Amino acid sequence: MPRKPEAIITVAGLADDSNYTKACIVAQELADALGNHAVKCQYFMEQPWDDYLRVKQAKVRGRCISHKTSPLILVQERGRDHYVGSDRDLDKLFQAELGRPPSPIDMAAVDKTTLDRYLKILSKSGNPYVYLDVQFAADRENTKPRKVVIELFSEICPKSCAHFRALCTGQLGSVEHEGEEVKLHYRGCPFHRVVKNGFVCSGDVVSGNGMGNAGEPLADEHFGFPLDVPGTVGFARGDAPHTNHQQFFITLSDQSWLQTKAVAFGRVVKGLDAIRQIGSLPLKGERPVENVIIANCNVVNLVDGFGLGHGGGM
Repeated sequence: MPRKPEAIITVAGLADDSNYTKACIVAQELADALGNHAVKCQYFMEQPWDDYLRVKQAKVRGRCISHKTSPLILVQERGRDHYVGSDRDLDKLFQAELGRPPSPIDMAAVDKTTLDRYLKILSKSGNPYVYLDVQFAADRENTKPRKVVIELFSEICPKSCAHFRALCTGQLGSVEHEGEEVKLHYRGCPFHRVVKNGFVCSGDVVSGNGMGNAGEPLADEHFGFPLDVPGTVGFARGDAPHTNHQQFFITLSDQSWLQTKAVAFGRVVKGLDAIRQIGSLPLKGERPVENVIIANCNVVNLVDGFGLGHGGGM
């Protein structure tokens, strides 16, 4: 009968984080070298990760309270978790325990393992995904866009999802609007409205200020998709029914009061921190003072990962 391990090294983090994958390898090498140690690796999508981190911060306390990033390393002894820190802190623990650094790791292989795992998780739902590259301070600095990935619940709202997807790819082409040609594509659209602790809005392909819509409206398809969690995506229509065009919102909190007023069809699975950052920006009225745009957008390819980026959390 195998002996109960003296300690368990826990590595927890985001499923798309290459540093998490690397830390699991280092933890296993350390456990094997020390003997009678076990390793527990746990990966999460963003919202479950946030929930897990809050629980551990409340339970472990101490320096763990200020831990913000993936991965989180803990060592459990006699049923109690002790905070180690990040993957870099794990490397320091390895050096202290064994008097040498961890063995060299092929980071290209780590990135591939991470991407393959993440794509497998996304594919399980059977739903399509799109991405928005959100760029802050777009008119002042050449800032690196932040990746936002949205799952589209096409079995619940097939027409709404297809419409949103087409606006992300640009495949709808252009239409004439008040004598001018308007591209039906989210690329370049600003986030034009923020309702504090409520939602953020974008998708005005006409004027960029929330006053423009182009083409034929889309009917209200279904009001059954819940709006009770942050990151829910839906079309921002006028007061009249069946007036969905291109403008959309992403919720920052429970917005169940919109349940029979707006068609929701998707949910952010990656990049909700970027949406929350938009929601916290200084405003002039309800418009962000800072120019935040959708620098690029398209469909996520679930075969090769196109649209997700690569490595270090992709």
